[in-house]
Amino acid sequence: MKNPRFYGLPHAEFRPSQCDAIQKISALHESGGGIIFVDSPVGTGKSGIATALGHFDTVTVMTSTLELLAQYEKIYGFTAIRGRQWYPCVYNKKIDKWNGQYAPTAFDCHFSKMHECPAASECPYLEAKYAVIGARRSVMTYRYGALSSSIAKRPGFLVFDECDTAVREIVAHAETLIDNAEIHQLFNIPAHGVFKANSQDCTKSGKIPANVANFLFCFLFVNSVAVE
Repeated sequence: MKNPRFYGLPHAEFRPSQCDAIQKISALHESGGGIIFVDSPVGTGKSGIATALGHFDTVTVMTSTLELLAQYEKIYGFTAIRGRQWYPCVYNKKIDKWNGQYAPTAFDCHFSKMHECPAASECPYLEAKYAVIGARRSVMTYRYGALSSSIAKRPGFLVFDECDTAVREIVAHAETLIDNAEIHQLFNIPAHGVFKANSQDCTKSGKIPANVANFLFCFLFVNSVAVE
C-alpha cells in the first residue's frame, strides 16, 4: 500500500494491522459489500482505518460520544454535525421574541420544514447538515444518525465506532404510542387509554395487568427496532 497520507491519514507510517484491515474491508466493498467487525485495543488506529476507507468511497461514521466525534473532526478532517441545540438560531423574529432572555437555537425552530424559514440560507444548522450529507467523510452521533433520513440515504461505508454501544444509543430514542383501538385489536381487551413504551419504562393511563404491559413493551421492542 502507499503512504498513509495518500489515504487521508495524518501520519507517515501505518500502525500494525491497519494495512491488513483496510485491504480486507475495501476488498469486501469492491465485491458487493457486507458486514465486518474490527476488534482491536485502544490506540491501534481504528479511527485511521475508517479515515482511509474514504479513499475508496464515502464514509459515514457514527459515534457514541461527542468527544470521539470531535476526534474524527479535528484529527482526521471529517465533516461533523451535532444536534440542533448546538447551532444558534439566526431568524431575527425568533431572536427578538426572547428579547435577550434566551438565546434560541435550531432546536427551537418552529418551522416543520426548516428550509422554509426566511433565514434558512444563513442557518448554521442547515449549513452543517448539507455539508455533512455531501462530504466524503462524515461523522455524527448514533442518536443523530438514527433519526436522519438524509444520512440513511448516504452510499458507501457505514462505520459504527464502539459498536457495542450502538443499540443502547439508538434505542434510547425509540418510542411508540398505541391508541385505544390498537390496544383492543392487539390484545382483545378493553381499551385503557394511550400507552407509551420506550427503552426505560412502560407507562399507561388507566389500569392494565402487569403481564400484558410487559408483553406490550416486548412486542413493541422486537417489532419496531432494527439495526442494519
